[in-house]
Amino acid sequence: MKHKKYHRNISLVVFIATALKFFLLIVPLVLLFYLDGSVFSVINIIISILLVRPIMRLVWKKIKGWVEWIKYEECDYESYRLYQEKAVKKKKYRNDVGAHLLLFDTYLVLGCYDECQKEINELDRLSSRISGRQAIIYGFQKIDYLLETSNSYPDVIKEINQITETFNKLEKISINEKNVIQNGIMTREYLAEEKWEEVIALLKNSDNETIYEEVKTSYRLGKCYYLIGEYKQAFPHLLFVIKWGGNTKYVSLANDIIKSMPQNETYDELQREKAEKIKNGKWKIDANLVAICLTIVTTIFINYHSLYGSDMKEIYCKRYLCKEKEVTILYQQSYDNYEMVILSDSKNDKVAYCLFKRIPGISTPQYRRADFFRTNMYLDDHKVELERIGKIFSEDEKERSQKFYQETEIEQELWAVITGFYKKNRIFHQEDLAYVGVASSSMVENITINGKYASIEQITKINDLPVYLWSVENIDLKTNIQVDYAEQ
Repeated sequence: MKHKKYHRNISLVVFIATALKFFLLIVPLVLLFYLDGSVFSVINIIISILLVRPIMRLVWKKIKGWVEWIKYEECDYESYRLYQEKAVKKKKYRNDVGAHLLLFDTYLVLGCYDECQKEINELDRLSSRISGRQAIIYGFQKIDYLLETSNSYPDVIKEINQITETFNKLEKISINEKNVIQNGIMTREYLAEEKWEEVIALLKNSDNETIYEEVKTSYRLGKCYYLIGEYKQAFPHLLFVIKWGGNTKYVSLANDIIKSMPQNETYDELQREKAEKIKNGKWKIDANLVAICLTIVTTIFINYHSLYGSDMKEIYCKRYLCKEKEVTILYQQSYDNYEMVILSDSKNDKVAYCLFKRIPGISTPQYRRADFFRTNMYLDDHKVELERIGKIFSEDEKERSQKFYQETEIEQELWAVITGFYKKNRIFHQEDLAYVGVASSSMVENITINGKYASIEQITKINDLPVYLWSVENIDLKTNIQVDYAEQ
């Protein structure tokens, strides 16, 4: 998971939700002053006011789910930290034990230990307000803080004893909650006593419901495996933490462990496994290599074969797999060592703008393909769209729409030829040069390119339809190309 450089503004979303609640509540009350006196209006307003509560409950439920997704699925605790810090500064949450516990947990996950100590001071100040379950949560957090900072065994055992005493006094506790607390106590006790094998045995079968819980468990497993010298077992757990840990402290801690691993034992073992797999499947790799080489050689041969030829039509036909009798040269012009040819491809109903380079030093003419650019020979009839327009609007509107489609298509076609062929090839970047093209519609005479009208002449017929050669001169290809339709 890639960590985003920005942080989600949870406070802004909460503010918008609060404003929505105010709006839904205040508007009906304001309307009470402008009633027409009917009973029906009064009932409507009362219903609106009564609906505010369920609507806002749904809104807050969605916001809570979104915040939990940010924390537990994306591990973006930095966004949650910014929100929580603003919250505890407000008068409403300044002495709220739950808010401070959440902020303490956030600081722990991010590795902000100086801020953790401040929250410990705040929670000690609010000790008289802490309930039994909150005391257990606070005790677990203090143990995690001690394990990360001082690792003082007596202090950890003291906190464990306090948690156990509080746990035994709890009433109406579910089996699932009981198991979670007992596992939490045992895990932290084993961590304090450095009984890494026992920690692994506890965590291996743990059920993690969120990505964050999986990241935290994977880090502890990876660390324990590392400390008992099982580097091969530690590696995948630490890699999982690095990939999915977001901006939590576990990412940097996992990186530090991997860097401190004995390279010989970790990476060499992985390499031996890879070598064994390669050895077992060597014939598959050899077959794949042969197939890849044949594909590359064939592709190179086909491309090379289609690049050269003694006839320009032949080169085009080899490239687009058509017959020479299906191709007609409509226009040809020489530019230094290049030949520019416009072809009609009857098989594909295309007009092809081709640039070939003449190869000097050979008695018979030889050419190499430099560039091909193709456009449609005929305009799209837009039959489906026009039929739909004809059913809804008049025939006049249908004709106007047809004309609009044709104008737009001609504009796009000429712009594509100028930018996709002439502007792309520097051989055409010359002064006093005429840029030519082929079109099947006489409407092209109404096209302006950078303010200059295109001149046209009919050069032939294809399938009994006229074909026009258009041209425009003195266009600066270094500027932006502007193509417009303006009837003369």
